[in-house]
Amino acid sequence: MRILWVLIFCFSLLKAGNIDISGIYKTHKGTDGGQSIVEIFKSGDTFYVYGLKNLEREPIKDSCNKNAHLRERLSVGNVFAYGYSDNGKGQLTGGQIYNFNNCKFYYSKIIPKSDGTIEFVGALDSYYIMHRGYIWEKLSESEAAKYAPLRKPIDFLLKTANDTKMSR
Repeated sequence: MRILWVLIFCFSLLKAGNIDISGIYKTHKGTDGGQSIVEIFKSGDTFYVYGLKNLEREPIKDSCNKNAHLRERLSVGNVFAYGYSDNGKGQLTGGQIYNFNNCKFYYSKIIPKSDGTIEFVGALDSYYIMHRGYIWEKLSESEAAKYAPLRKPIDFLLKTANDTKMSR
């Protein structure tokens, strides 16, 4: 029995820190009925999310941003969620979401599911008492290839992540 516990412990150590959800996803349908295509990428030990394409409507401007020089940037091509890291318990936590519609920030975590989808969770509070989760579907390689021309360089995206952080 002791050997079983040692094996389980060793396996959990190997598994911890190995979450990689990088890829292109189709989001949930929003309250306005629209869906988006987003890319999740990793830089260092941190995951970021940015919009590639809105499927049912034009991208919106960051018009209510407190920083006037950022009000012309669009909801696609810019990082809107950042700061996710593996908590060793099968979740990516510590994230922040910036909402281009109301220019507010929310707490966030990402929960990978066994079927390849993720649950993208936003919350008003850091304890996730007031939260809402949405299922995002990872696109197959052939589906994702259609959006590859819309991808942005990592250096550019990290700059947009810093712009988003400055919007606090």
